[in-house]
Amino acid sequence: MELRKITIGILTSLLLFSCVKENRTGCPCYLSLDFSKIDSSLIGKIHVWFADSLDNILLSDTINSLKYLDRYGIDVPKGSTNIYCWGNLDASIIGTSSKHPTIKIPEGHSSDKLYFYKSTVKSSGEFSYDTVIMKRNYIGIYVKVIGDAIATSGITILARSSSCGYYISGDILDGAFSHSPPPLSVPSGESIDYRYHFNILRQKVPEDLKLFLYTRYGGKDVRLCEFPLGEAITKRGMDISSDKMGDVHIIIDYSLLVSRITIEGWEFTLPGVITI
Repeated sequence: MELRKITIGILTSLLLFSCVKENRTGCPCYLSLDFSKIDSSLIGKIHVWFADSLDNILLSDTINSLKYLDRYGIDVPKGSTNIYCWGNLDASIIGTSSKHPTIKIPEGHSSDKLYFYKSTVKSSGEFSYDTVIMKRNYIGIYVKVIGDAIATSGITILARSSSCGYYISGDILDGAFSHSPPPLSVPSGESIDYRYHFNILRQKVPEDLKLFLYTRYGGKDVRLCEFPLGEAITKRGMDISSDKMGDVHIIIDYSLLVSRITIEGWEFTLPGVITI
């Protein structure tokens, strides 16, 4: 047994010596990633993809928050390596294509609270290093519906857009998104006070992002109006396709069918387009 261990050790040493001394071109590069700057209270798990310069996936891995303080290392081919990190892929559907994997919101769901990082590391030696700094990649939508009570047994909202996810490279994925969130609170008295919260992704076609208001009347959901949310945001000079886009707070006056929208200090009114 001891002789076998010694023999294996000698062979391993010879292989390493051969790689270093005789032919460096075929040796991989040891890529070290630092996840220590990530807030584990915001990001519970990170999916990592490594791709070559043509974005062919080389390998992938998952990093648990308990491992953020540990130095992560992996062998990659020398040359350019693209690194894509996504945090909080909890309910998201992950595509398995070796060329363009995707991250998609399940039909009818709110988006996960996604965080993203990408980098290209050029490796010519035996070692390379990168620090992962995650950026928020979702938009929180907060809606409050107020006003005098009318003959209704309920208020619902529905959000629709044509951006349903991302490619792992961070490009926006085309596809239908539709979500009707349950109310966080409902009226307890005669006045209307419904509150909702859901998340969307960055939008490739802002004009396709719309919010619809429904009322329950006569046993049916009746659409009252729609709010062209994405178009209104774009007209005011804000880029809803950017990862710098802030949360959107909306107060809808049920009686007047007018909304007041606040985004990081910017405030404007947006009348609803009546559809009945």
